[in-house]
Amino acid sequence: MTIEVEIKEIKTMLGEVSMKLDALIQDRETLTMMIISERALKDFLASEPDLYSARDVKIACKGNLVL
Repeated sequence: MTIEVEIKEIKTMLGEVSMKLDALIQDRETLTMMIISERALKDFLASEPDLYSARDVKIACKGNLVL
């Protein structure tokens, strides 16, 4: 192999690594925002009534209904 071919392969690999790293960073940012939202809304949601009881969910699961 010539040096030019090896350099081209290295650039291709670096591009792929860069794209994977960008995706990982975006996933981490999304996860972080979800965690912050969950913590911020915890007290508010704790005081809200449940939309469905455990019994409702059990009945829906047995009847193969999707809620």
